[in-house]
Order: sequence, then structure tokens, then C-alpha cells
Amino acid sequence: MKKRILFVDEDQNILDSFRAMLHVKRKDWKGSYASCANGGLELLGNEEFDVVVSDLRIPCLDGMEFLDKVRKVQPNAIRVVLSGYSDMQQLLNTTKYAHQFLSKPCSTNVLLDSIQRLLDIDDILNNDEIKNVVVQLKSLPTIPEIYLDVVKELEKAEPDLKLVGGLVEQDIGLSTNLLKVVNSPYFGFYQRVISPAHAVVLLGIDALKGLILGVKLIGSLDPAEEGHYSVGNLWNHCLQTGYFARVIATSEGMDKAFIESCFVCGILHDVGKFVLLTQLYDLYGPLLNETRSAGGPVHSIEQKQLKVSHAEIGAYLLGTWGFSSDIVRGVFEHHAPVVENGEISTALVVHAANVFQHECAVWNPDYSVSPLDPELLAQPDMALKLEKWRELCGRYYDEQQEENGE
Repeated sequence: MKKRILFVDEDQNILDSFRAMLHVKRKDWKGSYASCANGGLELLGNEEFDVVVSDLRIPCLDGMEFLDKVRKVQPNAIRVVLSGYSDMQQLLNTTKYAHQFLSKPCSTNVLLDSIQRLLDIDDILNNDEIKNVVVQLKSLPTIPEIYLDVVKELEKAEPDLKLVGGLVEQDIGLSTNLLKVVNSPYFGFYQRVISPAHAVVLLGIDALKGLILGVKLIGSLDPAEEGHYSVGNLWNHCLQTGYFARVIATSEGMDKAFIESCFVCGILHDVGKFVLLTQLYDLYGPLLNETRSAGGPVHSIEQKQLKVSHAEIGAYLLGTWGFSSDIVRGVFEHHAPVVENGEISTALVVHAANVFQHECAVWNPDYSVSPLDPELLAQPDMALKLEKWRELCGRYYDEQQEENGE
């Protein structure tokens, strides 16, 4: 069945461009078009839509009011804001109304790719259990301004990486972390990288986006503990999991894009835990205390009490922040990857990297470490592969500790 996409914009020329754009997807998608909120609501009353793309400045209703009505009339429709509205930071925090924000002008490829990516993770974005927890958060993490600036430049047809490097250099903390990462033994560059601009070129687009988000959301926090939980240790774990994932993917001869995806997914796999720690601690703190007293992996206790785990919360947020479906799916499944015919996926690599990092660095003996998924170990070939990966990660970890004099 074709996916149904509704576009709402007061500019007829833009609607015509949407029609032309959808021509290349005509076998899979069916477009409908409205020039005002009332026209959009009329169409919504007549048929079900998979995606609704709307400007914020449309006749008859404020764009947010329109999207709120869309949410109530067709709660399972994915809502996308495509607007030239200047205060994008404020819009990004208004996830009550939209799953994704894109700024005008927006290239055809970016818009098509964004819609396809959202359709690919529809089961995550429309998971009621996840939504029930998200609405309880005090506030959603604020997307760093530098992240928005960098992404805006990277989404251009010909991005200026020197300009991106200049943006990164303006943030001393980010520059320091970026150089620390690219100069780690896990990357294996022959020459020491001393310029953030050079680091940007070496890292790749997705890795850069992931690092900026990780550094600014988790790594920049005061390493003081949230309750009895060290946010500093959480960031170290995420960074090392990213390293391990990169090492594993490289050892399997995977291509650069896959290696980059594994690295980013590893860095961001516990972003949901960070959100719960900082935005829902009154509920999450007692849950962590139960984990200490009762034993068992944290995600199992989360599932029992919250009906969802930090993996699902993190995947939901990364989905709304524009990360690829491969990375979102990897975060979603990092405790229980779905493996078919022995295929190596981002989720499988990060699952292994996460477990092995916990085995190497035991920061809190009160927590039960998540073991490898028993279903994976039941597959003889996979069990052998996982043991090879464990030895590889352990070796790299020991080498890093020696280099750091620890």
C-alpha cells in the first residue's frame, strides 16, 4: 500500500514543488496538498495519512494549533514542520506537536530522505508506552545551538567543512573532546591531529553529529553525581562503547559508512538514560536504588516499572533529532538486537560493545551488567564471533589504559 503524505503550505509555488518532488516516489507514495489549515483538516477528515508536512505560518490557524489538531485527529500520523521560522531552537523543544523540524529552504533530497527515515522508524515514534514516559519529563534536552549550525551547513549540497571546523573551534570544550577522540588509539591515525577543522574532515558527517550531541548533552555536564549515579562515568562508558563498536566493525571489514554508524550509535546508545537521570530523577532515582538492592540489569527494572527502557526513550529522541534509521534502530535494540541469518548489524555491534565495555571497566559493583543476549550465544557461529570480539575489545582497552598510565 502506498504511503500517504499531506503537505500544507500557503505558497502555491512550494506546493507545486512538492508535487514535482513526489513524482520520483509515485510508486510508493501518494501526495495530497492544502494551502491552509482548514483545507488540511478537511483532507484529514476524509482519509488516513502516514505523514503530515506543514509550515508554521499558514492561513486559518497557527501552525502549532494545526499540528495539535492533527495529533488529536490522526495520532499515528508522523508530523513534520518545514518552515523558515527564525526561532528554530524554540521549535525544536516543542516536540508535543511535531516529530521533526526542517528549515526552509530545504533541498529535495533532504526532505525525501527525512520523510523516508521517519517512515522507517514509525513503530518507535508511535509507541504509546514511550510517549507516556516522554510526556512526564520536566523538559526535553535542548539541542545545542552549535549542533543546529553544523547540521544546517552539512545538509547543503556542497558543505564547507572549513566553515564547520571554524564553528567547532569556537567551542573550546567541544574542540578539546573532538581532538581527544580522533587522537585516541581506536582511530589509528598515523599523525597527531591538532586542528578541529582537520578532525572534522577525518571524522565524517554522522560521527561529527553524534560527537557534538554526546559532548554537549552528556560530556559537558558536571561530573558530580545525580543522586548516586555518576554522569561522568556514563559519558566515559558511552565514549568507550563507541570506540569498541568502531573496532569491532573495522575488524569485520565493514565499509566506512557502517563503521561510522556503529561509532555514533555507541556514543549515543545511553542518551535515554541521561534524559531519565536529569529530567525524571524523582521517578528514576528509586528505580536505580531498586536495581542496587534487587540486582538485575537496569533496563529490565526500567521495563518492569516504566513499561519502556532507556534504549527506547533514547531511540525516540534520536528519531526526532534527525539521526539515520540505522542509528535509531541500533539504540532501540542495543540490549536485544534482532539478528537474521548471522547478519552483522549496527545493533548487534553496539550490543556487544556495550557488554564488553562493562566487563572491562567496572565502575559500580552494585549494578548487574547486562549479559550478551542468550539467543545470540545459542548460535554456534555467532558465539565464536562474539568471543573474538570480546578478546579484541579487551586488548584495545588494556592498550589504552597503558597509554594513559592507568
